[in-house]
Amino acid sequence: MLLACAMGARCEVYRPQGVSDMPREFPVEEDLLLVVDSDDAVVQIARLSGDSRHATALASRHVRQQGLIEGDASVIGHATLRRGGEYDLLFTAYPTARWKALQAWASSQAHAVAVVPVLALLWNSLRPGAGVIYRSGARFTFLANVRGAPVHFHTQAFSEEVSDLVATAGILADGIRAQLSAVPEATAGAGIPLESLGWVCRLATAQSSLDIDPEVIARVEAQLQLKVDRLPHEPLRGASQGRMLGLAYLAQGFHPRLAVCAPSERAALVARQHLKLAGWAASGVAALAVLGAAGFWASSLSLRATAGRTADEAARIEALIRQRAAAEVMPTQFDETRALVERLGSFADSPDLTQILGALRAAGGSGVKVLRVYTVLPEKGATSRSAPAPAAAATGAARAGASGRRIQIDATVDAASERSESDALSDFVALLRKQGFALVEAEGQSRGNLASGRTVFSYELKTMRNESPEQGAR
Repeated sequence: MLLACAMGARCEVYRPQGVSDMPREFPVEEDLLLVVDSDDAVVQIARLSGDSRHATALASRHVRQQGLIEGDASVIGHATLRRGGEYDLLFTAYPTARWKALQAWASSQAHAVAVVPVLALLWNSLRPGAGVIYRSGARFTFLANVRGAPVHFHTQAFSEEVSDLVATAGILADGIRAQLSAVPEATAGAGIPLESLGWVCRLATAQSSLDIDPEVIARVEAQLQLKVDRLPHEPLRGASQGRMLGLAYLAQGFHPRLAVCAPSERAALVARQHLKLAGWAASGVAALAVLGAAGFWASSLSLRATAGRTADEAARIEALIRQRAAAEVMPTQFDETRALVERLGSFADSPDLTQILGALRAAGGSGVKVLRVYTVLPEKGATSRSAPAPAAAATGAARAGASGRRIQIDATVDAASERSESDALSDFVALLRKQGFALVEAEGQSRGNLASGRTVFSYELKTMRNESPEQGAR
């Protein structure tokens, strides 16, 4: 899988013959792992309350309220840590317009494009007690796992000149010490609560690993009184000789679950990974079969014939696997099995619309006005007629459970209520939870803005089966 890094309007593509500087949207000629490492991203650890299933929506509201990103924000969560009735969320936020454009470009390519935030790869590389410093140009990012708690700090140097990087290394070390000392999981008076601290650069100018940022690393080690280990970097060839790639080490830990994409695209990535592993296994079997055939031939004529048949069978299996990998086919009956699992899951979560209408009426005092109640076919993405009447809704709910449909609503905050959208929506969610229902954000039929300036929100309604309504309300 080809490796590339998207940085704002440009993209670095890493090939065996060197690094290519490309536009962010370029024609993809093979499967691609695209790491997103842009300066306009916002990385934070936010303390949130409520249901962690709504963590990204709450973090998006936090980003808007703090003015961290102009306009709408798309939030990608990386790690959560429960703290009593609250929880910490480590997330990356991107401007929605740019993020959706990147996703649309990736989905339109003929080959698979796995889009992964760089922070997802950094967090995935850390075990408890480990930390890493990632340098991308003049930007430093520190991330650590302290007994499951994420710790983050970042700073920016004036330029990539060694003197500027060394000066900023002092600020980096002070910030790391301050963030680590504020973590409740750290033992008071025990010093830096890390067993190891790694150093990795996206792309460094160096002839060997020992030549990577020696003065900068020495400054960090001196201030933290902690050894910093350079992580493996891959030397580049061709026109890029004399540069070393650390992003390749992080990419080794890639798993399809880290990719930000639709479930169907993630399933395709998983299938490709399994086919690749199967190909490696078949190559090993073929090699062992050939060695065995040579040994049998030397020992006896009869065993030589058996070894020949074994080698032929291994070659046939290897050829079949190469044919399947070249065609990039999915396993037999993969689509039917996935559709059955999705339908059964949707059937189990589909509530009764008559109960939903009663719950929506009970939540009417929140100031949220429900515009539409309808069902959605997840397999085809098509929606049924809206259900304005309770009798028709009950009939539709019965059909929905049988066919795997999902129940959705489009709603807005009533301008006459004179309430803010965030307050009204919070009360609306709490009142529905008391009735035994949970809300999940979804793409709706009426999503957008009304003439009054109010936003139209779309939610999927699910029954809270694993806890009582009163427990869910707390």
